[in-house]
Amino acid sequence: MHYLSYYLLLLRRGYTKAEAIPETFRHLFLAVFLTALTTSLGFFSLFLASADSIRYFGLFTGAGVLLMFAAINLLLPALLYRFAPEGQGGSEKGYLRWERGLRGLLGAVLRNRKTVLATFLFLIAGAMPW
Repeated sequence: MHYLSYYLLLLRRGYTKAEAIPETFRHLFLAVFLTALTTSLGFFSLFLASADSIRYFGLFTGAGVLLMFAAINLLLPALLYRFAPEGQGGSEKGYLRWERGLRGLLGAVLRNRKTVLATFLFLIAGAMPW
């Protein structure tokens, strides 16, 4: 998701497909790698549990996260070169409108912190199996 979002952003900014693909992976590789590594280590830590089902869940899920990281980094650049059309990043105007909307939402949440907190606590309390 992060790779594709950044790739489309670069296309919107006028990069060609041949420029956007390597720049996307150069820019995001370390962050995505560290995310996959820490996530897989978290799942691998479940291997220390005493229940076999939890142990195997941790082992296979941690391995799956690393496998997907490798597959995405090996296959996605080739798939983008082969199948992604040139210049399909959408409009910069639409992107800016989306960003402006998210900033407005953040402002509303920050202005109404107590209401947001009370609503959250009410929903959590309602979800509890009393």
